[in-house]
Formats: sequence, C-alpha cells, structure tokens
Amino acid sequence: MECKLLHEEDASGDARKLYDEISAVYGMVPNFFKAQAAIDTSGLARTGNGHNTQC
Repeated sequence: MECKLLHEEDASGDARKLYDEISAVYGMVPNFFKAQAAIDTSGLARTGNGHNTQC
C-alpha cells in the first residue's frame, strides 16, 4: 500500500495556510501532516490546531 503525501509545493488554500503554521512551529512540515492532508484537509485542520502557537 502506497502512502500518498500532499507536498508543500502542491498545497493550496486551507492546506497551504495550515502548512505555513505547522512550518512556523517545526521549521518544516513533517510527513505525518502531509499524509493527513492527502486524506482529509479538515482532519489536518483539527490536528494542526493543536500545534498553533497563537492558541
């Protein structure tokens, strides 16, 4: 089974915004978040919000 990733250069809209927030925290976008975004961007939003430094 192949795991698909939504790479940073392919991200747009909400995924791009979340990637920017995640990158600000980690200095990169870990593959976990890329895999989650490939499956469900709304799931990425729920996961990413836990890492939002502005909360």
